[in-house]
Amino acid sequence: MTTPEILATQVDLFGLMTVLGEHLYSTPFVALRELVQNAHDSCVRRRLEDPAAFAPEIRVVCDPGAGTLSVSDTGAGLTRDEIVRYLATIGAGYTRKLREQHGSDDLIGLFGLGFLSAFVIATRVAVTTTSYQSPDTTLLYQSRSGERFSIEPAASRPVGTTVTLHLKDNFRELSDASALRARLLHYCALLPLPVYVDDDELAVNAQPAPWRAGDVHPARARALRLEFARRLERRFEPLCTIDLGAREGTDVRGLLWIHDAATYGTSDNRNLHVYVRGMLLDDDARELLPPWAGFVSGAIESAKLTPTASREDLQRDPAYRAVAAAIAEALVDGMKQVAEREPEAWRRVLLRHNEALLGAALCDDRLFELLADELTVPTSEGDLPVAVVARRGQGKLYASLSPRGGFEEVLFRALRVPVVVGTRYGALPFIRRHADRRGGAVIELGTAAGNRRVFLPPTSRPTSRLSFRTCSQGQVSA
Repeated sequence: MTTPEILATQVDLFGLMTVLGEHLYSTPFVALRELVQNAHDSCVRRRLEDPAAFAPEIRVVCDPGAGTLSVSDTGAGLTRDEIVRYLATIGAGYTRKLREQHGSDDLIGLFGLGFLSAFVIATRVAVTTTSYQSPDTTLLYQSRSGERFSIEPAASRPVGTTVTLHLKDNFRELSDASALRARLLHYCALLPLPVYVDDDELAVNAQPAPWRAGDVHPARARALRLEFARRLERRFEPLCTIDLGAREGTDVRGLLWIHDAATYGTSDNRNLHVYVRGMLLDDDARELLPPWAGFVSGAIESAKLTPTASREDLQRDPAYRAVAAAIAEALVDGMKQVAEREPEAWRRVLLRHNEALLGAALCDDRLFELLADELTVPTSEGDLPVAVVARRGQGKLYASLSPRGGFEEVLFRALRVPVVVGTRYGALPFIRRHADRRGGAVIELGTAAGNRRVFLPPTSRPTSRLSFRTCSQGQVSA
């Protein structure tokens, strides 16, 4: 019998670098996030391993003339062996090892791939580093593609690391300080370590998230929440905010807000920023919001959510589903609180989102109880509360299923009995639910059953029913 030949799998390093470096991320600018993330984890590592006190700091410096971008940190630094084993080895990040040893939730990195993104936006990458383990030795790593690299001694510098990117021409905008601040604020708004640009004395992430602000006067807290929402909401005006605190089964915290959603393109204007361990992972995680909440945006953070390898999406695991459930519960509870405590804001919400709330009320019984007597439905006489429609219809809710209205609508208009436009979004199922919960009957005009209930011969209908006769002049009367 022939012994099978066992061979080792070959790796096309150039092809792998191309796939991981150029096609793993949706935008090349994610490289900035990845480098800041590595700087953050280096500071966390130093805090865990080095007993000496230090001030954790990340500073991003740009040079438009030279076309360079540098990310510096006061973290643990790297030895020569660590450069080879971790920095220059794909998928072998030190952070994973550190997390296994210490179980720290403060570490962000997971896959050992982020450094590769630097080669997407740079023609050359240089890393100058001094390890806390050998503070008298500074090393310089250089590479043009990530496939080959050099290591050599460098001029002495304090413990920490500086990664310098010589930017490609189409990414030179990252050497502009104002553009850099905007992107850093986008990615690092919740990062617990200060991130500075150039010689700035104020960190771009100096303003804490509202849920981290501690004890604040209620009026001030409300203002801070709205200010935070406006900073993240790029399209609409926030009307009110809803706190999201940790709930059973999840550590999620954050802020939700109802916005004015002034758009004709779609009724689904959900948007959610998701931060994992302080770093933005997804700025459009709308699927975590309930499907009915097309008028809601928010920002949340959690250490239990698991990112995909690109760190731009989330794995749909039990933690993901627990967070989605917690958000839905917080949203329902929060809408009740807004109705009770902020009547002016609640009126704006009802006015702006009446139609969307008709659908939302049908998706959750608690929302229906909150909204049943607050919302209006479209009728032949304009938008009216369901209770008014029922009262004027002598306990009946008449609904037309004809898109243009039929002859029966003419009859009811003459009688000044409003007819619900049943073809409009949510109107018919909402009045059905209302009749079921509050009492009454829905008469669907234009159907055989509905017409029979309205147009029975006078002798066969109860006296409380509406009856019609045609006058000699062609007018309609009851």
